Amino acid sequence: MIGPLFRRSLRLGKPSQLLSRSRLQFQQMIRLQLNNAVKKPEPKGIKKLIKDYGYSALGVYLTLSMLDLPLCYLLVHLMGKEEIQLYENKVKQYFGYGKSDEQLEKEQEIDRIHEQQEPEPEGAWFPWFSWTELAIAYGLHKSVLIFVRVPLTAALTPLIVKLLQRWGFNIGSAAKATPRFGTKVTKKNKWFSWFF
Repeated sequence: MIGPLFRRSLRLGKPSQLLSRSRLQFQQMIRLQLNNAVKKPEPKGIKKLIKDYGYSALGVYLTLSMLDLPLCYLLVHLMGKEEIQLYENKVKQYFGYGKSDEQLEKEQEIDRIHEQQEPEPEGAWFPWFSWTELAIAYGLHKSVLIFVRVPLTAALTPLIVKLLQRWGFNIGSAAKATPRFGTKVTKKNKWFSWFF
C-alpha cells in the first residue's frame, strides 16, 4: 500500500512542486471558465451585417426604408378616403369615441357632394395628405414589411459593397485589413504624399 503511493509521489515530484502544480492547474481552470463565460453571443440580423460590412449595411437598410415608407403611404392612399375613414371609425368605436356606421355613411355622402360642388383650394399644400393614412402606412411599414426589408438588405449589401470596392471605396472586410488613413510613407513618396 505504501509502495504505490511512494512511487506516485516520486513521479509527481516534491510536495512543494505538487502545490505549485495544483495551483497552476487551478488558475488555468479558472481562466478557461472565465473565457468561456465572457464570450458574447454572435450578433444576428442587421447587427451582424454591420459587423461584417460596416455602416454600408446600415445605409442599404435605411435606403430600403426610405423607399418602403412612401410606397406604403401610396398603397394606403390608393385605398380611398372613405375606406380609411371607415377603419379609423372602427378603431374609435373600439375605444368608445366613434360614430355609428350609418352616421359615418351620411357624413361621407355629404362630403362627396361638397367636393363635387366646390373645387379644391389653390393655395393649400398637399390637400390629399392625411395623418391617419400616414399612421396606417407607418404601422404597415414597421410591422409587416420588416420581414421583407431585412432579408433584402442581407441579399443586397454584399453586392453593393463589392461594387463600391471596385469603384475604389475602402469599405467592408477589406477596410479592416488596410490602414485607416492613406498609405505608409516610404523614402520614395516621402515628399509627394503630403495630402494622402
